[in-house]
Amino acid sequence: MVHRDAASRNTPSKGVPGHLQRESIVVASENNLTLNYSSTLKRRSSAMQVLPMLVVVVILFAVCWLPFRGLLVYNSFVEIPWLDLWYLLFAKTLIYVNSAINPFLYNAMSRRFRDAVYRFLRSKQRSNPTTIHFTDS
Repeated sequence: MVHRDAASRNTPSKGVPGHLQRESIVVASENNLTLNYSSTLKRRSSAMQVLPMLVVVVILFAVCWLPFRGLLVYNSFVEIPWLDLWYLLFAKTLIYVNSAINPFLYNAMSRRFRDAVYRFLRSKQRSNPTTIHFTDS
């Protein structure tokens, strides 16, 4: 079934003088509507799976960076900065932990990430065999 939008025939455009709007044609069918509905559900489901992971990543980022940033803010308001070596080591280690833990977090929370890593590792295994052949020279 084909519907033509009567308002969009080749008529002068209201916004730009001298320009014509093109005629738009909408093809409606039950299959098309079902596919659109199905893809909308998939996008919505995917977004709902990403949201908890995003929340956890942001909270973890804030917790890991808070000691170092808190020290910077504190030292900017006092005359004599507080530079305890062990606290600095702890704060900077948390920053590195934040970067290192992200792949593990993605792996734990996202099936798509696990599947992508698995496919990547399998493709590398096929292109780079682990057997090495030595020749006498």
